[in-house]
Amino acid sequence: MENKLIRHLKEAKPVLKNPESLTDSIMDRINLLPVHKVSPLLIWTRAALSSAAVFLLGLFIFQQTEAQEAPIASSTPKPIIENKIEVDSTCIQTLNDDHSNAIETYLCYMQQNSIENELFKTYPLQKN
Repeated sequence: MENKLIRHLKEAKPVLKNPESLTDSIMDRINLLPVHKVSPLLIWTRAALSSAAVFLLGLFIFQQTEAQEAPIASSTPKPIIENKIEVDSTCIQTLNDDHSNAIETYLCYMQQNSIENELFKTYPLQKN
């Protein structure tokens, strides 16, 4: 019985009486809704901020695509900056003068530094 009733309700199509008046009443309710007015200050603020954003974006693109000028070759060579490393002269003297390299010099320096540290540890601590 219940299944017949549910089936009958599903098959029944709604019938609208006077559809024009229903449409008119819906349109009247829409017209009664309050219209939100946008403040003129908000309009000017949006325009100013949008203009600033476009300007900054254009400036960024201009700076990123700006061509780099090639340096003009001059007749006087620029001085080369040399890294000066102070190393104990005994390390340099013991190495072959013709083919000394930085690794051998550093290894010699580290060995001498280790010896000096061990000698320093043997000094008695002075008490005040």
